[in-house]
Amino acid sequence: MSERNYEAIGRCVILRKRIEENLCALRKIKSEIVSADSPFLSGEELNGAYSLVLSIETNVNRCRELLDSTIKLVDEHNQYAVAAGLGAICIRPEGEAF
Repeated sequence: MSERNYEAIGRCVILRKRIEENLCALRKIKSEIVSADSPFLSGEELNGAYSLVLSIETNVNRCRELLDSTIKLVDEHNQYAVAAGLGAICIRPEGEAF
């Protein structure tokens, strides 16, 4: 039986935690956007016309940074996973069936 590479295992654990933290932050941003007021017409008044747009504009760059960071973390995790004897994390393209 081969010796376990505990350094690689430890790095995988830490990287996976950081990946999960990024995904949690992305879900929070999505929730903020979804909960932003949508414009609506009340009688002769248009209300909240820019709330949704402002929420999207505020969060779009942070979303891109988090997603890019997450993909880099997955790549790094997968490099250590081989030495750790762990499975790689697959990046599944959007719309691809399970």
